[in-house]
Amino acid sequence: MTGRPIARALVQAGQHAMLTDSDGRFEFRDSTDNALFVNKPGYFWENAGAMTGWPLAVPDKPRPLELRLVPEAILSGHVTDPSGAPLEGVSVMLRTLTVSNGLKHWEQRGGTTTNAEGEFRIAELQAGEYAIQTALKLDGPPEGDAAAGYAPADYPVLGTNGAGALQVHAGDQLEAEISTRLEKLYPVSVTVKGLSENTFPSFNVRTAGGVEINPALQMDRQTGIFRMLLPSGSFEVRAIGYELPQLVRAGGRGNINRMPQQFMAQQSVTVAEGPVSGLRMTLEPMAAVPVEVALEKTTKPQSTDANPLQFNFSLLSAGADGAMTYPAEGMDPTHPAQGLQTGDPLVIRNLPPGQYVLQGGGQQPWYIASAVCGGTDLTREPFAIAGSAAGCAMRVVLRNDAASLQIQVSNAGSDAGDGRPTTAYVHVVPLNNLTRDEQMLPTGTGKLSLDGVAPGQYLLLATPAGTQLAFRDAESLRRYETEGKRIDLSPGEKTEIRLDVIGGEP
Repeated sequence: MTGRPIARALVQAGQHAMLTDSDGRFEFRDSTDNALFVNKPGYFWENAGAMTGWPLAVPDKPRPLELRLVPEAILSGHVTDPSGAPLEGVSVMLRTLTVSNGLKHWEQRGGTTTNAEGEFRIAELQAGEYAIQTALKLDGPPEGDAAAGYAPADYPVLGTNGAGALQVHAGDQLEAEISTRLEKLYPVSVTVKGLSENTFPSFNVRTAGGVEINPALQMDRQTGIFRMLLPSGSFEVRAIGYELPQLVRAGGRGNINRMPQQFMAQQSVTVAEGPVSGLRMTLEPMAAVPVEVALEKTTKPQSTDANPLQFNFSLLSAGADGAMTYPAEGMDPTHPAQGLQTGDPLVIRNLPPGQYVLQGGGQQPWYIASAVCGGTDLTREPFAIAGSAAGCAMRVVLRNDAASLQIQVSNAGSDAGDGRPTTAYVHVVPLNNLTRDEQMLPTGTGKLSLDGVAPGQYLLLATPAGTQLAFRDAESLRRYETEGKRIDLSPGEKTEIRLDVIGGEP
């Protein structure tokens, strides 16, 4: 950001390590390692999270390397009441807008608590989009008619799809002033049915806008009555019960830990300036989806065909409020899900209501050729679960006539003038098929060979930084298409493509 030297950074090359001097310099003699690792609190590597070290080019004439670290950003501020008085002990939660499975999601990224002056400070932030929220804080005892609390407050107030989020750049030092109001809290009583001795419930309460809050909660397991304090408004209350895991004896393999069964109930609640009672929720098992798999061999059998096929399946939530993954497992808990053989019964368990997309991957050259569940084509549309039953079994067909790509990236692999090769990241973005995820692969030589690519339409893009793309967002996809190349791969096809590294981020 500034070009200034960084002193006392720890540099490692294999078994060698040293701290940089006041000019940021270091030197290793007689080192045969081909990668360097650098660390200093308050700084990140370039392309943090995408690189495992700096690969070294071999220059014609020895010259000093130049390694660049990116400074952290810091977000600090105050939380006050409407009169401007500081509030101590308020939980401040940090969220970041990230991309997973081609969609933007808000993810929790830690937080802190205000001190006696109402101050908070969150450091070690990388560049990105952020938002903060204060938690519901009780003011006084949680009993009686005088219960009150400071309502959750958002900073900034967000629009659709994260519009208006804090734009944080490397090295930024931002301040946020948050004011929250004191509200009367009302007792809400819910009777939960379906609790067994081995079931331990937890509650999740969200506002009508989808923001999670954490109210004070009391539980009476004998009666199944749960009591919480909420301000006026509309809420979605979700109870989730977890059964203790059971050990299953597997012949010759010892004990296997069975995945615990999960139960769920949800209820819409409106609090209108008064107590709410008489609500009832019944825990029911979460949905389970059987998975039937068939192999369609379209090419000559290979030597690996005699071994169990390594292929895994999972459902990924397609909602904008999270990115959970639910893997397939064997219906028989003594049989692992990995090493799939034709006809092995699989199941995806513990699925809450929502929208999902099927993902699968494994041993080349096999790929998902088709997938349906009832009348839903899973390659074209998400799979919806409304209650405790999925209502259908997935039927997946795998084929082994995958295509291959040879990719040449312009201006990648050359010496950037600092002793390191110019690295580019190739994005292989699937189009018109929800079962496939983006592939992002670095190339330091400018050449990339990809085998086992499923036939279909793709967008190819080369970027200077390794960042996942929100390719399932229609607006983002239109922007990417102006920078990349579209291809349509046929079964078994071998294609060569040349790409130019785009300037900046798409």
